[in-house]
Amino acid sequence: DNTALIELPSKDHWWWDTNYANDGGVVNDDQLRAFYEKQLLNNNPTPMIPATSHENGTRTYTWTLATVNPAANSRRGGVIIVQQLLPKTLSKVTVTAQQASKDPSSSATCPTTTEGAACAVGDTWQFRIQTHNVKQLELYKPAFLSPTATIESISIDNTVFYV
Repeated sequence: DNTALIELPSKDHWWWDTNYANDGGVVNDDQLRAFYEKQLLNNNPTPMIPATSHENGTRTYTWTLATVNPAANSRRGGVIIVQQLLPKTLSKVTVTAQQASKDPSSSATCPTTTEGAACAVGDTWQFRIQTHNVKQLELYKPAFLSPTATIESISIDNTVFYV
């Protein structure tokens, strides 16, 4: 549903005019604008971050954000690359979010398919973050955490911060 190959007859590999002069052509015609609008209105716009479930009922999420240009794409799963050490070269942030405990009084379960999954009340989490070519980053609460979840600690390049 999010991917389609559409070849327009009589159009070369790259074109500017689809139906009328300056209508946006290959990257911004009516079809693509409708697709962009649908994606922006999607209730879960963040790419999925799969979880690993453990026998004790806790979960672990691991993901990597990589970019050459933070102005173009620098945000994923609670992390924003704000500034690079060496501009216009590859920067990476690898995050492991480990659920440290799960409230045993809660019968709620957490789906493991999307970052927007609702989690049990009373969850506590530990985050381990490794960076490469990152001078400054910003953290926000990822969507897979419930509003009542607590972040116990954040380790950035082996320096631990207790929150």
